[in-house]
Amino acid sequence: MIGFHRTTGNPGRLFGSPLQTHEHYVTLRVSKGTRIHSLGYDRFHGGLRGEIIEVMLSAGQFSELLTTMNIGSGVPCTIQYLLGKKVPSPPEDAELEVEKVRKGFKKDMAEVVAKIKEDKKELASLLEKKTLTKVDKEQIMRIVGRVEQHVESNAPFMVSQFEEAAEKVVKHAKAEVDAFVTHNVIAEGIRAIHARAEESAKAPQLPEKSDG
Repeated sequence: MIGFHRTTGNPGRLFGSPLQTHEHYVTLRVSKGTRIHSLGYDRFHGGLRGEIIEVMLSAGQFSELLTTMNIGSGVPCTIQYLLGKKVPSPPEDAELEVEKVRKGFKKDMAEVVAKIKEDKKELASLLEKKTLTKVDKEQIMRIVGRVEQHVESNAPFMVSQFEEAAEKVVKHAKAEVDAFVTHNVIAEGIRAIHARAEESAKAPQLPEKSDG
């Protein structure tokens, strides 16, 4: 037996999710199935929780799973139970992707600034000369070219990496919000249907009209 289950509550960190916490997530459960034939038709029942495997997916991962078939190796998921045994959760202190990118961006920028400072010192040393030779002028142009390369090549790449990570966080956060709204809309709709059904049951029934 296999089934998806929408779950409310924070499971903590989920493997491959860029978010720190999750208010809603989806559980995929696979268990042994039993077929019972009764009253002319078959009924099927599943086994215990996590009997074969049970995994958790964030709302974003679940959406990606359904919309990206045959692409890559699949979507990250967090195994909760395997063969009936609880699987350890991902470490809470594991660094999120956006944090790694932020630190990498900071490190790369520091390296670029350090190189520009070295070029600045070299340039200042050349400019201290009373007269500049042709070789000095060529060296100055090379220094300016290196600084230009730092700005034109390295900085845009680092910014694009940071933007890509930020985009991923926004996408997953939006999926979490959409899942929360959808869940509450459905829940309120079910409550309203039950309330109307109860009111209809309590309402006095009008006598049926008779012919004659």
